Amino acid sequence: MDSNMKSLLRILAIISLVHIAEAQSINKWELGVSGFTGRDFYDRKYYDQPERPPGRQSKLKSNYLWASGLWVEKRLNPRLVGLAELRYTEVDVPNNTFCECSHTGSAWLQDEKHYWSSLGIGLRHYLNPKSQIALFFDGKADADWLIASKEKISDRNYIHWDAMGYSRFALKLSLSVGAKWKRLAISFGGNTHAARTIVRDVGIHNKVHYAIKTGILSRGFFVKAAFTAVKFR
Repeated sequence: MDSNMKSLLRILAIISLVHIAEAQSINKWELGVSGFTGRDFYDRKYYDQPERPPGRQSKLKSNYLWASGLWVEKRLNPRLVGLAELRYTEVDVPNNTFCECSHTGSAWLQDEKHYWSSLGIGLRHYLNPKSQIALFFDGKADADWLIASKEKISDRNYIHWDAMGYSRFALKLSLSVGAKWKRLAISFGGNTHAARTIVRDVGIHNKVHYAIKTGILSRGFFVKAAFTAVKFR
């Protein structure tokens, strides 16, 4: 074997070792916690109605929301990361949002909150993965499940586990952009329900008769902070 061939083999071996080292260094899992806040905007549809029924509201927005979660990510290559997140969300909504049991309900209802659990998966793409501050954008799909709603009436809290007749499952899609520095990531994004799946059919729900089928579509924006607690291969 001549010297040129030996030199070529040495170069190929070095390149292979470099690629193996890079592959091992990016084959990482990260576990962490997250929290976010934002605002949701609701569009309520009254089915089979030529116009909005008197006294009903079709455009609503949350007073506030907050959420906390646990997440895991798996780096697929130097730029692409797979994400999964389990999240709990509390949303303070306008009084009488679900019940609509009285046109004057907002006067005697003191508070209304909705509690959600979510399981989401998605992908994140880093634009400059080797920088001190890595910029990224990501997309996720979340399966939202309404745990319960709460009303406060005359200083007493009433928990409704039946969502007052509304269906409790919704698929939510989200996009966000952000930056990551060491273990801390900050992002801003928007989300929308994939369809108007939060629907209440005509009938008696929670001892109230509803004569009109209604459906709610939610869209919103959020600011999120995520912290990496554990890294491992």
